[in-house]
Amino acid sequence: MITDNRLVKQGFNTLFLQYSQTDRKMPKTYLLFVVIVVASQMVVTYGKGGGGCYAPPFVWGSECRSSTSIIGNNGVQIRYCVNVNGNAGTQVCCQGYSPVGNTFQSIGCGSGSFCRTLGWGNNIATPKIKSASASVKPAIFAALTPHFTLTGINAVLKFDDVRVNRGGAYDPSTGVFTAKVQGLYHFSCMILANHGAVVHYQLNKNDQPYILGYSHRGAAADSSTISAVIELTVGDRVFVKHRTDAAEVVFGFAHTSFSGYFIHE
Repeated sequence: MITDNRLVKQGFNTLFLQYSQTDRKMPKTYLLFVVIVVASQMVVTYGKGGGGCYAPPFVWGSECRSSTSIIGNNGVQIRYCVNVNGNAGTQVCCQGYSPVGNTFQSIGCGSGSFCRTLGWGNNIATPKIKSASASVKPAIFAALTPHFTLTGINAVLKFDDVRVNRGGAYDPSTGVFTAKVQGLYHFSCMILANHGAVVHYQLNKNDQPYILGYSHRGAAADSSTISAVIELTVGDRVFVKHRTDAAEVVFGFAHTSFSGYFIHE
């Protein structure tokens, strides 16, 4: 039996999602959530969401809220289920609100329907989601054409020959990849040192080194490769930079390259 009458009153209300964006070319997400009550017995109540939440490309859209709050209790969880509608095949990622920690957490990504259960607990709050479309999964590949002299510890390596730049996140004028889609990414970099020289370099996430690289001095030119999986939020920057004050020359002519791609939200 349900011992909290507040859950009975709230559980079967019809919920209407609101949205402020009106671009009908954007895909929309529709919400259905299920409140799971864990007590002496398992009891399930349902809440339905109507309306639509627009998912703009590469950035989180406005929050879509229900018109009714959920009054929780100890052990209560909420299961968000999302249906994607419009622009068939477009990948849409959604986050759902959990009052446990006062955070938005990933519900998932897809072009159809997907669900995830989040904590609710003994809280009074409003279910809400945020959506973003990623019809183009970000991916880059850029090579170095001329030899490039790294001078000073803050020098950023600018890969000028851009072969792939899906999503437009890489700027060859600065050498910086700026995330437009939140998620997990893979990056790699191959650096060829000039004949008889060395190159000290690193892959940065924002202003902090993420992984270090070193191309060894050899009788001829020598190369090294570093790679990493990095969790990025919108606006995070990834780039290759120098890590010593001494001037060092990186070999060009497409022997040196930088690449990265989106894995999953």
